Amino acid sequence: MNTALFVDKFYEMNPETDDLLAEGTELENGMIVLLEDSLMREDPERVDSTALGTRYQQERLREVNRWCEVMNFKVQRRFEHDDMGSVLTEVDPLVEFVALYSDGTKKKRRYAASYAWIVKKDSIPGNDGEQQVVVTEGDNLNTMFGLQPGYKLTEDDHLALEGKESNHECKAEPKIVEIDGILHISCAECGDSWTTPKL
Repeated sequence: MNTALFVDKFYEMNPETDDLLAEGTELENGMIVLLEDSLMREDPERVDSTALGTRYQQERLREVNRWCEVMNFKVQRRFEHDDMGSVLTEVDPLVEFVALYSDGTKKKRRYAASYAWIVKKDSIPGNDGEQQVVVTEGDNLNTMFGLQPGYKLTEDDHLALEGKESNHECKAEPKIVEIDGILHISCAECGDSWTTPKL
C-alpha cells in the first residue's frame, strides 16, 4: 500500500491553507475536507496490506485518511421516540455526502453532525481569499494555482475540461482546486464536479 497517498494519523490543520469547521452541518458541496478527529484515523505506517486482520483498517485508512471533495451533501434530522412511536425530542442530526477522492473513487459517508472537519480554504464557497481559484477565459493558470513557472495544462487536460464544460449546461464559471496532483473542477451553481490530472 502506497502510504504517501494518506495523511498522518495525527495530521493537524495548517492555518495557511486549512480552516476548521466546528461541526458537520457547516459542510457544503465542493469543499475539500478531512475528518478532524485523529482517533477516527488509522496510522498508514502500521496498516499492513497483506494481513487479513487489517482489512477493516485498510478500508478505514482509504476512507478517513485522505482528502475528499464533498458532493450531494445532506443533513438528516433524527428524533427520539417513545414505545408508542411518538416523537419525544430531536437528537443530534447525521450528515451524509458522497466523497470524491483524488484517484476518482467515490464513497458514501455518514457521520454524527458533532464531528469537526478540516477544510481547504481555497475550496470554501464564496471565500474571497487569494487562494480561491475561478477559471475565466484568458486567465493564467500558472499564477492562479501558484504552480512552478512554465507549467501549462496539456492538450489532454484542456480536452478533459472542454469536453466536460461542453456537456455542462450551467453558465456559472467553474472553480478549480489542485490537491495531490489532481485538478478538482466544480460548479457552484449545480454542484456538478469532475477531476483531471495535473501533469
